[in-house]
Amino acid sequence: MPGDWLTGAKLVGMGLAGTVGHYLLTLAYRRAPAATLTPYLYAQIGFAMCAGFLLFGHVPDALALSGILIIALSSALGAWLTVRESRIVVQPAEA
Repeated sequence: MPGDWLTGAKLVGMGLAGTVGHYLLTLAYRRAPAATLTPYLYAQIGFAMCAGFLLFGHVPDALALSGILIIALSSALGAWLTVRESRIVVQPAEA
């Protein structure tokens, strides 16, 4: 349990922001292919790290940062290779 009401409010706020973000991502899958959206999924890692620092003062150590970097780079490379190999012309969704 959180030690004080401010920490609890921060946790609830982060939970609500995560819920809204995932809902918007679900809506995005209706309009764009998965390979187009994959980089945004891994951008969440960076935003979560920044939010953890700004709200809670948590700084990841070198091992955590290297793991984050490996996951993000390999996933971005995989998405890029998938798009390149499939030769799909990605067109913007109709507004």
